[in-house]
Amino acid sequence: MAAKGDDYADDIVQDDVPKHLERRKKEFQPWHKVRKQFIRQKQWNDITEDMITGSWAEYFGIPKMTTNPAASAKPTNPSSSFRTDRPLNCLVIPGDDLLDIRSLYSRVAPHECYIQYLGFNMSGGSDKVGTDLHIANNAVTSLHGISKRSQVIHDRFEALGSTQPLALKYLRDFGPFQLVNLDFCGSICPSASLAHKAYFAAIHRLLAYQFEKQTLDWLLFVTTEVEPPAIDPSEFQILCEKTKENCKENPEFLAKLKSVIPESAIDAASASVNIASLSDPQVIALFGVSIGKWMLDLCRQARPQWNLFMRSSFRYSINTEKRATMLSYAFEFKRLTVPPFDGGGVSALTLPNKNPTDEKIIAIKLIDKVASIKDVDEILRADNSLFESLKFEKMALLASADYDGAAYQEWVDKGETQSPH
Repeated sequence: MAAKGDDYADDIVQDDVPKHLERRKKEFQPWHKVRKQFIRQKQWNDITEDMITGSWAEYFGIPKMTTNPAASAKPTNPSSSFRTDRPLNCLVIPGDDLLDIRSLYSRVAPHECYIQYLGFNMSGGSDKVGTDLHIANNAVTSLHGISKRSQVIHDRFEALGSTQPLALKYLRDFGPFQLVNLDFCGSICPSASLAHKAYFAAIHRLLAYQFEKQTLDWLLFVTTEVEPPAIDPSEFQILCEKTKENCKENPEFLAKLKSVIPESAIDAASASVNIASLSDPQVIALFGVSIGKWMLDLCRQARPQWNLFMRSSFRYSINTEKRATMLSYAFEFKRLTVPPFDGGGVSALTLPNKNPTDEKIIAIKLIDKVASIKDVDEILRADNSLFESLKFEKMALLASADYDGAAYQEWVDKGETQSPH
């Protein structure tokens, strides 16, 4: 991998055009459903584009906008103002076709926002010649506006939570990140297995690194399955620890929490929650509040401190028999800065001192955001024109990865029935 200080201009005009090998045709999978395109466009891309044209605009050297341009805007070639020295650094858990990066590129390229990504893929890396991932990485890094240094390593994201030096080296070489998209294949919800602990250790490591190195506001997307019957009550109680503390210390927080789970399930005196008494939607809501509260506590323990806000988040059912739901959370982190106060009066300068938002207020807002999480399937059932629009967007996206667009349209029109989910 090239050193970070290398000439970024090398990424604009490539010496060697990557060879594109013929892709092996594959069957459509659950993540090819139209609703996944909704998540890409209406959550990941919308929020990212909002940040690029808003709080990140000065950093990227692009005009600040009050409204987003049309999502259908076509990418443009880089101009002389293209800031290759300030890329949109992304940490992702991509599939073999890099569909999320392709989709993101279509939205940020009109703003001449340069992309560099580091991916973790447990099935293989982009350096494995001839694989789907290798072919996809070659195609994507050939695009104007994407760094050819971008790569996907053959490792699990969870490796960040261990003592493996290689995963940490990549984290340091590519970071800090403005965008982190953790689209987990499995579930990070506490269960009888130890797998969820590895996920949380890796997230903890990532947050520690970001809090130390990042100075900009940044985004974290977390997509995970929640299967209420498989939850381990004792492990779930641990995740709920900070939520239970807020219930004891803040009556307003407790009152707000009662809007998403019944009062009878909360024992503020013993700081416990009766998980068994909760319905599936209530368990899912409590999980969302608790993972947010856990990260908010890490934000306030760090120096400098950070604020955390949940952005528009969504859910959809993936297995009715197992009562499993997929949650797609969006979080924005904002660094807390306080200017120095001249108590001695030596300086005549008076600086505005913005008091950091109280943690209790943020925690209450978190509950409101969790309560407003919408079901993607319900949205698409109620808006056929949106479904059709997203279907054709997804067809074009898959075609860019050498899938058969006509076959995809037929698959969707038949109800996406080949999928086991």
